[in-house]
Amino acid sequence: DALLTYNDKISSDIDFSFTGRFQSRAEKYNDQYSGTQQGLISENWFSLANSVGVLDNSIGSKTKRQELLKYAYIGIANISYKNYLFLEATGRSEYSSSLPPQNNNYKYVSLNSGFVFSDAFKMPNAISFGKLRASYGIVGNDAPIYQSNIAYTQTPLQTVNGSVPSLTLPGAYGNSLLKPERKYETEFGAEMRFVNNRVGFDVSYYTNYIDDQILSLSTAPSTGANSQLVNVGRISNKGLEVSVSGTPIQTPDFSWKTRLNFSKNTSKLDYLNGNVPELIFFEADQSSVRISAKPGESLGNIYVYPRSTDANGNFLINDAGYYIMDKNAEHFQKVGNILPKAVGGLTNSFTYKNFSLDFTVDYRFGGQLVSPPLKYGTSAGLYESTLPYRDSGITLQGVNVNTGQPNTVKLDGASYYINTFYWGNDAWNEKGMVYDNSFIKMREAVIGYTVDNKFSKKIRMNNLRVSLIGRNLFYFWNLDWNSKSAWP
Repeated sequence: DALLTYNDKISSDIDFSFTGRFQSRAEKYNDQYSGTQQGLISENWFSLANSVGVLDNSIGSKTKRQELLKYAYIGIANISYKNYLFLEATGRSEYSSSLPPQNNNYKYVSLNSGFVFSDAFKMPNAISFGKLRASYGIVGNDAPIYQSNIAYTQTPLQTVNGSVPSLTLPGAYGNSLLKPERKYETEFGAEMRFVNNRVGFDVSYYTNYIDDQILSLSTAPSTGANSQLVNVGRISNKGLEVSVSGTPIQTPDFSWKTRLNFSKNTSKLDYLNGNVPELIFFEADQSSVRISAKPGESLGNIYVYPRSTDANGNFLINDAGYYIMDKNAEHFQKVGNILPKAVGGLTNSFTYKNFSLDFTVDYRFGGQLVSPPLKYGTSAGLYESTLPYRDSGITLQGVNVNTGQPNTVKLDGASYYINTFYWGNDAWNEKGMVYDNSFIKMREAVIGYTVDNKFSKKIRMNNLRVSLIGRNLFYFWNLDWNSKSAWP
């Protein structure tokens, strides 16, 4: 890492600086793996020599030899006027060995500005500080190490003439045409403080998009691999972040400081490269549940196989008395989105002499989660939500698929749960897997005491503090989880 900086004054009001920098980093990985098989011969002797079976050596990605080289040329220019108007420009040219040779150099720039108007103009006494800011930046990103090229896996092959190397292709293909991804972002913000800095707020609005995002996409097994690393297209985001802070009480012995944060973000898949029809981020239970996005859609949409219906909208029931799922991939039904509508938190800090109490409450409103384990737990009857129908049984509303007559088959509770929420694409996955993910929870609480310096110095210590910390303590409020007494 080499750094060269030049500072000067263009005039009595204008300051200027320029920084030139070179960074280089080389990484080497030599990982070896060996493990016991089929348990241990002697109890509590944890040694490779105590393996029941033949040792598992150098299999797949557990044993690897990798090298990565990255270096960059960086330039930073700063100019300020009367210490209240600021402008910074940066440029970076980076090289990475994890990209194909023809695309391993990527350049990006940024521009940042700030205006402290409370220093430029005479403000009312109530305004302690005021600043406006704006920025535009491009950030490049390379591929994961040894992913863009096709690396072979070597294992020994025993022959009558001794061992010879056996090379096999991995389950994921690389991409010799892979390009670096680039993120383009614009942000505007304002910060103000009032009443001798006792009250303040900070607001930011941003928009960004990622071009040529690098992702691993599923491929047909007939190609010889399960996935391939590709530049998928463009994903865009926009959002708002707001923070309000205050000090309601401030005395020599006692103080109370508080901060409330709010943020909202929306993400969208603008387009996809090549012949990729959609991005599939998650699939479960024979592809009957998926989180995916098509061009023009929001990221994080949840799709499931719906219950089959007849022409009149009645649910179809089989002869055994259970729902029939519509397994036509063209009929996937959107049942939610994993992204929240808003997230944030409330932080409070109380101090009394040497004692302190800090706690942070997090909240999340909107968005769903997809949990296969919750469905399997419902199938096994582990939760309070499975108490209904155990004694009374249930007759599912709908019509028989063969006769068209109302369903009359009565199921006992155990049969209903185990057959309706078991693994696979015949299960009612919308009800069993998809739950609202809104909550308000106590994320952290800290009780602390700062030891008097007179005592600390006697034991040759400064600023000695003792704290009791608790994290993720409990939920004040949530929705669907309340019915799960055995939430995993």
